[in-house]
Amino acid sequence: PSRAPAPNQPHDHALSRVPDGVAYVVPGLVMEAPAYAELSPEQKADLRLWHGRTQLIDRIKAIRGYSLVAVATAISGVSFAFYGLAEGVPPAIFLVLPPYHMLRKLWERSQSLRAAGLKLRRVFFMPRAKWVIRRTTPKVAAPTSPKAGTLERLATPEVLASPEGKALRRAAQDRACIVAIYQGLPKPERVELIDVEPTSKALLERAVHLAQLMLRLDESLDGNALRELEGRIAAAESDSAASDEPTQENERRLSLLRHQRASIQELSDHRDQLARQFDSACLALGNLYLDLVKFRSSGQQSMLADLSNATQEARALSRDIGYALQAAGEVRDL
Repeated sequence: PSRAPAPNQPHDHALSRVPDGVAYVVPGLVMEAPAYAELSPEQKADLRLWHGRTQLIDRIKAIRGYSLVAVATAISGVSFAFYGLAEGVPPAIFLVLPPYHMLRKLWERSQSLRAAGLKLRRVFFMPRAKWVIRRTTPKVAAPTSPKAGTLERLATPEVLASPEGKALRRAAQDRACIVAIYQGLPKPERVELIDVEPTSKALLERAVHLAQLMLRLDESLDGNALRELEGRIAAAESDSAASDEPTQENERRLSLLRHQRASIQELSDHRDQLARQFDSACLALGNLYLDLVKFRSSGQQSMLADLSNATQEARALSRDIGYALQAAGEVRDL
């Protein structure tokens, strides 16, 4: 061996860094592989712990087999140690050292898997190693926008372009998020909340139908019609009061104007009622989505009762809106 070359002297070994305390190196000797030079000491220790295994599935398979060997070695080692001591063979106590080393290594590997996000109960007790990763993979997050074409199948482009279109898109987004979160819940919780999905669907359909009715009313009614009628009625009443003997024609004209005002006022009130129902349906969808998010994040059983109550209120609102729309249709058909 030759003495390590000075930094300003040429040398032909791969790495110029020489470990502390090493006085002589062999020319051309690689002290550390370039692939591991950038790793931290913790990462290198983890690689040594797993004997170079980097894939999570390989580590799961390794620890499952290693745990069986470690437990069997511990049982046999402790048994032979006690037997040797009972027979008067003091060196037999050293038989517990291999089990101790293996159990310590098993514990360190299990902590490494736990730090990777795995549950040790599933690592050791699932029938197959690949099921551990499949079951512990995080669920897909709820989408931030509704599925393409969902709202377009329910509402016409005219409705989506109306003033209620923005609220409809937000309601459709809440509905899509509700479905995504509900489908990601465990099966027992989905059974408890079985009404969430159909209720949200019914509320969205009711909201779309209400928006269509409001659009038809807005197209049929003129915002200035009622004000113009008030002026015409006031003028007709003035003419009738100025006349000494109101003619039958004036009375008929005044009656028609008052009837038209009453009809427009009734339609305007009906439009306001539809707007309130539309707003309530959209708010119910938003509240249902927020309650579902709180339930998913907390996982507490107490939130399940609140979410069930919110679902019942939303279902009752959807039913009431349906009854109101049905009654309005029957009156229109008469």
